Parts: sequence; C-alpha cells; structure tokens
Amino acid sequence: MNSTFKAYLHFVLITGLILGILGGCSHKKAYKKALEYEKAGRYVESAEKDLEALDKKSDFTEAKEHLNSVAPMAYQELLGKAENFERNSQWVEAINSWQHLEILLNRFQRQNIHLTTVDTKSRLNQAKQKGTIYHYSQGQQTFQSGQYLAAIDHYKKVMTISGNYLETQRKLWESYMRLGDQKLSSREYAGAVEYYQAALGYTSNPASTNPQIAEAFYRWADKYYTESNYREATEKFESVLTVVPNYRDAKIRREDAYQKALKRVAILPFKDNTASNSQYAQLLTDNIINNCIKENLKYATFMNRAHIDLILEEHKLAMAGVVDPNKASEMGKLEGIHYFVTGSITQVLQQNSAPKYVDQTYNKVYTEKDTAGNAIQKTQPINYRQYTSSRGVQITASFQVVEVETGRYITGDNFTEKITDEASWIRYTGSISDLPEDKQKLASTKPELRSLDLLLGDGLQSISGKISGQIVTLLK
Repeated sequence: MNSTFKAYLHFVLITGLILGILGGCSHKKAYKKALEYEKAGRYVESAEKDLEALDKKSDFTEAKEHLNSVAPMAYQELLGKAENFERNSQWVEAINSWQHLEILLNRFQRQNIHLTTVDTKSRLNQAKQKGTIYHYSQGQQTFQSGQYLAAIDHYKKVMTISGNYLETQRKLWESYMRLGDQKLSSREYAGAVEYYQAALGYTSNPASTNPQIAEAFYRWADKYYTESNYREATEKFESVLTVVPNYRDAKIRREDAYQKALKRVAILPFKDNTASNSQYAQLLTDNIINNCIKENLKYATFMNRAHIDLILEEHKLAMAGVVDPNKASEMGKLEGIHYFVTGSITQVLQQNSAPKYVDQTYNKVYTEKDTAGNAIQKTQPINYRQYTSSRGVQITASFQVVEVETGRYITGDNFTEKITDEASWIRYTGSISDLPEDKQKLASTKPELRSLDLLLGDGLQSISGKISGQIVTLLK
C-alpha cells in the first residue's frame, strides 16, 4: 500500500468519523428541544422535534417513546387552534391549521402512531367553502358601503382560499380603481397613482386602467407647472407619456415645461492674473466646459465658446475673471442666460530643485577559493552616489457663479493644486552588476523629469474637475 493511498484512506476515515459525530449530535439536539417544548406546553413543536430526531436516526428509541406520549396532546393543540379560528371567522388561519394537522397526522402514521381523530380532510374542505363564502360576502358588503380597503382585504382572502371565485379578481380591480378615484378627486396624486398601479395587477387588459394612471400623472404635472416647478412638471408629463404615449396634449406640455426648466449656462473665459501671457486660462476654461458637457445634465445646457465670444463682442464687454453681477444680470436677461460662471488663475509657481546626492556603500558578497581549494566567502565594499531631483508647480484659481435672475453671486471657491515629479539615479564607475539588483536600473539610465507644461496641465485638469464638480452639483 503506497503512501498516497494510505493518506487518502486516512482522510476518508476521519471525514466519516466527523460526519458521524455531527449526525449523532444533531438528532440528540432535536430530542432535547422536544423535551423543552413539552415542558413549555408547546406540544406541536415538541412532536415535530421528535419527528426531526427520528428522520436523522430512525432507531432513536427515546424520541420514539416520547413522540408516542406527546402526539395526542399535539393533535388536541392543533385541533383546538383550527376550531377556535373557525369560531372567530378567521378562515385563512383555520385552513392553515387544518392543513398543518393533516400533514402532522400523516407523519405520525409513518411512525406507526395511529390516533382517533376527526375527519381532517372533510373539515378542511368545509373550512374552505365557509371561508370563501364568508369573505366574499364581507367583501361585497364593504365594497357597497365604500370601505374599499376592507373589501380588498376580504377579496384577497377569497383569492388565497379559492382563487378567482365569482370573478373576485375583477372585484379587486374595481376596489383599487375606486380608491384611486377617491385620491384623484381629493388631489392626492401620488396615492391615486399608487392605487391605479395596484389595480393593474388584477386585470389582463392594461388599457382599462392606464388612462386613469395617465390622468393622475397629468393633473400632478399640471399642479407642479402652476407652481412654476418646471422640473417636476417635466418628469410627471414624461410619466404620462410612458403610460399612454398620445395622452391629451402631454407631449406639447412636456416640451413647454422642459424648456422652462432648462438652464442656459455661460462659462466665460477665465482671466490669467499671473502676467504670464500663457494659454493656461484658456485651457482651464475649456476643461471646465468639457467636464460639464460630459455630465450630460438633463436640465442644463452649456453655451459653446464661439457663441460666448459673439455675445461679449456684441455687448462690447470683455468679461473675464470676476464680473460685475449687475452687468452680468443685465446681459444675461437679454440673451436668455440663467447663470454666468467666471473666474481667474491667480497664481502659478514653478520650482526646479538642483540635484542632491548621498554617498552610499553596498557590501558585495562573493566567493573565492583558497590555496587548498576551499570556498571562502568574502565581502567587497561598493561605493556609489545616488542623486535625486524634483520639479514642481503650484496653481491657484478661483471661480464664481452669478445668478442672472437675482444678479448675485450664489457660489464660488478657491483651489490650490500642487503637482510634483521626482527622479532618482546612480553614478557608479564600476560594473553595474556590482550593485544590488534594485539599484542596477537606476545606474543604467538617467530619468527625465516631466516638463513644466505637462505638470501645469495636470494641475489645471485637477482644478477644472473640482470647479466643474461644484457647477454640476448646483445644476443637478
């Protein structure tokens, strides 16, 4: 017998032993629980735990003997529950108890426990018949008296017991529709939509319900429109069109509400206050515009650069940086603009550090043979010089948003971004292979620092992301 097979056999034996122990524990735990339940007077649960123990270990004598003693009490407990539910006209609960009792008695019989009992099958059928008639009758009465929620509760119980008895499903649809009508007449549009949509679950013909859903959304949209809440009006008119695509004049009104909700934003050229005569301000402006456009905001549109330049020229203005809110408001109203975004670059600092170095020593370990041919380990100090260099930029920019309607600044902020690049290399006159592996690459080539333009571009991109993020948050 080879070692691999022995290991496999050992694994099988140990696994079987563990499973046997676990199995033995589980049937005893179930039996222990059965005793606890009996002591608490919970005979049905006690009997079911005995049955669970016997399912795990069919020859478990203690559980079998205990089940024989507790089974009559479990039967009486469930029988009492079923009959009590019937007396209180709780027919769904009564039916569940009769079904539970029937299942339990069948399980007793499989354990050769036979009790003298009522005819559970007949009692179950009687409960279903009586429950159906009772709840349907109650549903009809409450419906006629306008108690539609109560009617729904009864009709749903009929569906649970007997399915679509005497077109109970249609009764449910009618009840939900009446509730929706009540909410609609009291201008509680959210409630109306909720009940009408619930009614859809009880009809195979959505066309019988969708017009009412559309009407609820339409009136809801009209309410928002009257309140000059054009965004919500747009959303609700869109809901109308989703339900009934050609409902009344919803399409025209949706477009009207949308145009009123839409905000036109002009991001004016940022000003460069650093006297650098660079294109940094233009790059920052373009980045902000592009970032905002990429967000694809539903209720905001951003004017392109050419259009803005034309407007500025027509009004003989060179708006850049911080603008006079009054002038911006006057021009914005003439051009149908809702918000102006202005700003400036206030500082650009550049820094190039001279290379610095540190002398380092590495003890190279190698092996030599002595005169007798024995290997001797030796060390050799390797001296090299490690250089570091860095380049960095610091950019500061600010922005403001002017609301045309009020002529005031509504938000703004300042941002400073630092971008640096570092390089490290080694000068060594000997063989590169003498150096540690992680240092050999540093000795082979001298890395180039990124240019100031590239660092500035990264900084401007970071600032533009922060500025556009605040603009987007304002317009969402």
